[in-house]
Amino acid sequence: MHYYKKNIGDYHKKAGRLNMLQHGAYNQLIDSCYDRERFPTEEEAIDWVWASTTEEVEAVKFVLAKFFVNESGVFVQKRIKSDLAQYHKNAETNKRIAMDREAKRKDKSTNREQVVNDTPRTKHEAPPNHKPLTTNQEPLTNLDIGNVSAKPKPRKKFDKPELMEVYEYLVTKGINQTTARVEAERFGDHYSSNGWRVGKNPMKDWKASVRNWTKNLSQQQFGQQQPAPQPRRALTHD
Repeated sequence: MHYYKKNIGDYHKKAGRLNMLQHGAYNQLIDSCYDRERFPTEEEAIDWVWASTTEEVEAVKFVLAKFFVNESGVFVQKRIKSDLAQYHKNAETNKRIAMDREAKRKDKSTNREQVVNDTPRTKHEAPPNHKPLTTNQEPLTNLDIGNVSAKPKPRKKFDKPELMEVYEYLVTKGINQTTARVEAERFGDHYSSNGWRVGKNPMKDWKASVRNWTKNLSQQQFGQQQPAPQPRRALTHD
């Protein structure tokens, strides 16, 4: 027992004439009796309060004779004995209540499981651990199915163009062959060096990039001229 009520007025009425050593011995004995939940012999009382000098031992003996009753060598105080008895009674009551509550909880849980297992299911009834189809536990209707968004299609892998492909595409856009050869090589060198990225994003459509590339060409670079030699090398994928 680690807590008890102390009536200061009652204490000083009965023990107000004690000296400092006797006050200390009395208070320590009270605390020790409550903490150990039992009463001491004279030898135990001296040990409980750590009395070492003759004066301290005499103070302990005086307090025992003044405020405790010797019952077969054990010094008992009526007030502390009553408090300890009530504490043990309350503890037993609380323990019984807790055990009854736990037993009822287990019985309720067992009965619930039995009801679930014994209840027959209809043809369309979901098992107890079945997750609801929707967040409001209502089945999907035909209208709802039409509103369900389809899974996104996987993104197509970008294939880097060959130099000849870039050259031929430039020619189809009206670039003369000489310019197409030069620009195809410039286009391939530029995007090979930056990892085939448009700005900060990976290139998705090289033909669109070629069309943007041609916007920087002058008007003289368009139109047919004499056939020019085709590109000497294939576009690398480095």
